[in-house]
Amino acid sequence: MVDADDDGREREPDHDQHERQVPRAATVDGHFGWSQFLEDSITGALSTAQGLLTLIHVGLRVPEIEAAIQTLRTLQNPDGGWPVRHALIGKSQVSVTESTLYCLWALLSAGIPPDDPCPQRALQWLDNAQRSDGGWGSTDSAPRSRTYPTAFALRIYSMVNPASPSLAPALAWLRTAQSADGGWPNASEQAPNQNSSSHPIYTANAVIALTLSAKDDSDWQQIEHALDYIDAGCRTDGSEPWGSTSEVERVASDASLDFRHFTTPWVLCAYLSAGRAISDPHVAHALRWLLLEQHTLGYWPNALVPGQAAVWATHDGAYALSRVEAALTGDTSLLMATSLKERELDLAWNTATDAYLRDQRFALPKSLIAWNAALTFAVVYLFIAVVVPGQSITPDLPKLLAA
Repeated sequence: MVDADDDGREREPDHDQHERQVPRAATVDGHFGWSQFLEDSITGALSTAQGLLTLIHVGLRVPEIEAAIQTLRTLQNPDGGWPVRHALIGKSQVSVTESTLYCLWALLSAGIPPDDPCPQRALQWLDNAQRSDGGWGSTDSAPRSRTYPTAFALRIYSMVNPASPSLAPALAWLRTAQSADGGWPNASEQAPNQNSSSHPIYTANAVIALTLSAKDDSDWQQIEHALDYIDAGCRTDGSEPWGSTSEVERVASDASLDFRHFTTPWVLCAYLSAGRAISDPHVAHALRWLLLEQHTLGYWPNALVPGQAAVWATHDGAYALSRVEAALTGDTSLLMATSLKERELDLAWNTATDAYLRDQRFALPKSLIAWNAALTFAVVYLFIAVVVPGQSITPDLPKLLAA
């Protein structure tokens, strides 16, 4: 039904608040979810996971979350992984590592326990998909390990099972995949001194994964080397500070995954994971750019898909801001703790001073007491002599009153 204003002009019906805030979703063949482009009326597994995560990152608890969870449960393959339904060049229902990781992340973030059969089957698929060198490719039969899915898998395992035997070989692969320039390439197939294939998106994800398990100085030296590489790649010319990129990886004989990366939000997350302060120039520049780049409708545009509203870019922007919010909350707590410590020190100092002043052994020097008494007498005498002059007052009266 269309309502109208007092002047007769039609206006939109007033929907519930959560309906105005939920990103554009669709229900297709009984599946509620999102497409990689918010204008499309189709539902994908990977994009539905990203849409669900976006709602969670911004703190929305709406009925659509349960519908999206049910969609992800329904779209899970029998082998435990999830396919990519609409971001492929070609068509295939093969389970894809990136899609499986996003769907698992979304379910866990939505409150599904790790021992639920759905996440358990996904974790089993990931265990089986790990390559013998410790890394992951885009499928369980991928010919090579790659940085992005390996770093992503490390993050998920750290959430679900930090004691998993899959972690140690994955960390070893990721650490050895770093280039001489400090960055990470898409895969570790370059010559030892070749630096041109490093990219900030892979480096940022590697940093996030490594910070979760860093234990000693050598680990942090590797991370700092990576941050130096990211610092050097920052652009301040108005374009995206760290340029977005895409990669195409074959997932079946007749299908390839076209996976796009919104780089700057992940660089921001990497800085925060490594302990960089919000006031750091590179962190502040990334945050300012991200805030200014957001469209007035709420989504984040991306140079890889000009003129379109991509759910993956919107997810990445929302996730980065949620990490900033968490960092600011942590900083505020630190400031509050510092303020409390200062108040404790003030209280201790005042208590000690009061006790000292109350000590019976404490006394002013007698010469100082005599000087203060003489000065007070003189001032009072002069004041009375000037203010209360008169014939009826004897000359000795000011002296008497001053005394």
